[in-house]
Amino acid sequence: MTSNGSVFGDDTWSDEQWHGLLSRLVKDGLLSWKDVSALTLGHMNPSQVGTSLASSDGFKRRYGKGQVMPLVMKWFYSQDGRCQDCGSRLELQADHINPRQSFRDKLDADFIENMTLRCRRCNVIRRPSHEQGGKTHLTAEAALMWIMQTLRPRTQIDFVRMCRLYGMTMADVRMQEGWAMAHWLNKMGDELYALDAEHKVCNVLLWPDGGVTRMWDGDPVPKLDKAQLIAKRVRPDMQIALVCAVDRVIGEAAAVQILRYRVGSLPFSHYFPNQDAEILAIQYTPPKREKGTGLPRDIESETLSTEDSELNEVQETAEEALEEAGLSGVRGATIRPLPPRGFKVIQHILLTADQSVRVTWHQQDKAKSHVMAPLSRFHGGTKKLCSLSATEIEAASFAVTISD
Repeated sequence: MTSNGSVFGDDTWSDEQWHGLLSRLVKDGLLSWKDVSALTLGHMNPSQVGTSLASSDGFKRRYGKGQVMPLVMKWFYSQDGRCQDCGSRLELQADHINPRQSFRDKLDADFIENMTLRCRRCNVIRRPSHEQGGKTHLTAEAALMWIMQTLRPRTQIDFVRMCRLYGMTMADVRMQEGWAMAHWLNKMGDELYALDAEHKVCNVLLWPDGGVTRMWDGDPVPKLDKAQLIAKRVRPDMQIALVCAVDRVIGEAAAVQILRYRVGSLPFSHYFPNQDAEILAIQYTPPKREKGTGLPRDIESETLSTEDSELNEVQETAEEALEEAGLSGVRGATIRPLPPRGFKVIQHILLTADQSVRVTWHQQDKAKSHVMAPLSRFHGGTKKLCSLSATEIEAASFAVTISD
């Protein structure tokens, strides 16, 4: 965990680390030093900062048409050419000291004494819609590539999970566009950028807090000895069903659920060597967007469907773990533990996407059963089975089988 509460650590990187990243990109043939220099020089050019103020209706109203440009340029030249907040010389913009929102008439905010220079990132994160951006060092467009080049997410859904934890508030489609870079790099060779694929097998791990993740053989997973291996050499197109109950329940009824996931939607375990391996065992709901802007199925929300509210109530308890780790939701998007994180897993089974799963148990000396049919939803679903006390759960003898 870094000083600003981020698990990523880019805010604490040294100059040597940043230089090492650029050197690797050049060595891998993704960039040339000419590209790096040209892009940097372009971002040092404070293009249209003066003219953007001179064309402002507020400045014209206050100072009079034809009088604004000399005043603005005199102010512009008097600045020190650095962002007021972070000191950067890149992508400088004119910004209001007291924001327009604090004025009854927003044009009244446009006067020369109320202006300063900020870089684009520091300008944007002052907006209420981007308040989480202040937790991280990079602009969103840079952070997308930094995450990809340093953490190397193997799946699009892991990439989006990382972006959400980083504090990004844009729609998922922005991340989908950025994910194209992973495919381009993969075409240069699997050794340059490894992507998950339906033919690649993985091992599924269950962690003490109920988090479920996966790994490839040989992945350097932190604290691997604490995990239970519940499935070995499984393809991503397989599914896993888990019967679970609220953990830490003493003397009261617990909701028993059946959860079903596509293995390929489970997060990998190895990305953060200094954090818990199940840190990406989260679900997220993307920011709301206007009707008619639905996204492709492969990046739809991970939010699970349920016919009752008990799962959400149970998850509120599990959310404490995220809050303690400094992992909170971003404005317009919701981050929650991915069930069964925070639950106690009772039974599990592997099955194919077209198979039904049957759960049988005993409750009050009566045999009970439930069949979960194949799911059309991409990521999975959940269903409440019953409410039992901790003692009753032990006696219920839950069994999970594949149903014809």
